[in-house]
Amino acid sequence: MGPEASGVQENHDLELEELHQALHELCQPLTALQCRLELGLAVGGPELRAAVDDSLEETRRIFTAVARLRSWLCAHEDAVAPPDAVFQAASPGRPEAAR
Repeated sequence: MGPEASGVQENHDLELEELHQALHELCQPLTALQCRLELGLAVGGPELRAAVDDSLEETRRIFTAVARLRSWLCAHEDAVAPPDAVFQAASPGRPEAAR
């Protein structure tokens, strides 16, 4: 792998790592919120329970969206060819390009 391909791969890996970290950071406060809502559901009166039920449904929707983003990100990681393969295929005169 040449220096150009190496730099592209490192940049790509860093971006993917940052996306994974951002999703993780999004889930942390959502998990805390969900736990507090569950607690409120257990100890609150009927009016509070209705509001908490609605809020819990919203947190489920957000978690579902995060799960879809994670699935997309993982599928994208698996589908992306390493940059060195792209550079090899595009380089004339290299044995790999003749295949």
